Amino acid sequence: MIYKETNILPKSTKVISYLKTLVYYKDLIALFFIRDFKVQYTRTKYGFLWFFLQPTLYFLIIYTIFGLGLKSYSSHIENFGLYILAGIIPWIFFSQSVNQLSVMFLNYKSLFAKVNFPTLVIPIAVLCLRFVEYLFMNVLFIIFCFFYFEVDFINIISIIGSIIFSLLFTLAFSLLTIVLVGFKQQLRFIVGIFLMLFFYSTPIFWEIGMLSDSFQNFYKYHPLYLSISLLRQVFNSNYNLIFVDIAISFGLCIVFLFLVLKLYIKFEFKYKNQL
Repeated sequence: MIYKETNILPKSTKVISYLKTLVYYKDLIALFFIRDFKVQYTRTKYGFLWFFLQPTLYFLIIYTIFGLGLKSYSSHIENFGLYILAGIIPWIFFSQSVNQLSVMFLNYKSLFAKVNFPTLVIPIAVLCLRFVEYLFMNVLFIIFCFFYFEVDFINIISIIGSIIFSLLFTLAFSLLTIVLVGFKQQLRFIVGIFLMLFFYSTPIFWEIGMLSDSFQNFYKYHPLYLSISLLRQVFNSNYNLIFVDIAISFGLCIVFLFLVLKLYIKFEFKYKNQL
C-alpha cells in the first residue's frame, strides 16, 4: 500500500476559514501538548506528581504568608489569603503563557522551514498545557474556599466566567506578542518590561478602592480586573460586579481576539513566504 501524505493548509486570511483548517491538525496539537507535558513533568524525580505538588505547595505558602502571617495587617480586607490567591491565579496563567509564546517564531523557525503546517498549532498546544495547570489551580482555589463557606452555583458560575475570560484574553495577547516579536526580534526585551508594568498595574496585592472614583470607572475595564474580580466576589462581599460591565468586558475581549487573529494570520502568510 502506498501512503500519500496530504497537506491541508489555509487558503485565505479569513479567520473562520483558517480556524476550520485547524480541525485537520488536532492530532498534531495533541502531539505537541503531550510532548511539552512529558518534557516539563515526566523527566523529574517525582514525575507526574509535580503537576499536583507544585501548585499545591505554592498555594499553601502564599496562604500562610498572606492569610495567616499578615492577618493583622490586612484585617480590613475580607479573607486576605484568598484575596491574594484570586489575584495570582489569573496572573500566573497570563504571564507564563505570554513569556513562553512571545518568542515562538524564533524558537520554531527551523521547524516551520522544514514542515508546512499552520503555525497557530504551536500556541494552541502550549496554551492547552498552561490551561490545564490553570484549571487545577482553580480547583485548588475552590477547595480552599470550602474551608470558609459553602460554595454555591453562582460562585461556580463566577469562577467559570473568570476562567473563560482569562483564556480569551491570554490567547489574544499572546498572539499579539508573537506577531510583534516575529516582526521585530528586539521587541522580546520589551515584553518582559511590559509584563512587569502590567503586574504592578493589576490589583493583585492592592485594592481598586485606593483609586479615585473617576479612575475606578475607567479601571474596571482593565483586562485582568474582570478575571480577578469574578474570583474575589466568590468570598468577598465588596465585589458586586454589574452584568453590563461584565458583558462589555467580554465583548471588548472577543473583538480584540478577532482583530489579533486577523493580524496573526496575515503575518503568518508573510512569514512563511520569507522562509
